[in-house]
Amino acid sequence: MITQRDIAVLLALYRYYVLNRPQLQRLCFADDKTGRVTRRRLQVLHAARFVIRQRVIVDHPHLPAPGSIYFLAKRGREIVAEHLGDPAALTAPLQAPPPHHV
Repeated sequence: MITQRDIAVLLALYRYYVLNRPQLQRLCFADDKTGRVTRRRLQVLHAARFVIRQRVIVDHPHLPAPGSIYFLAKRGREIVAEHLGDPAALTAPLQAPPPHHV
């Protein structure tokens, strides 16, 4: 079952194309201090094929170990188009971003 927070995640990914877990936590799960709820909902969305999770290949020297990035899958894009009532949302990109853009 998809929740309002899940819709918020999909809309954020539609708007920004690619986000990591801390960014999604700040945007959609502000009251989740530990990140546990965010990780659980992202796992549910990934398992249901609404979002695609990709490991970050490039390591940043000033950040801890690289995590994952998330972007819309085809089913997620369809939910966004239905929620917005805008068929133009079906043209959102689905391919993974180039590693040097992450």
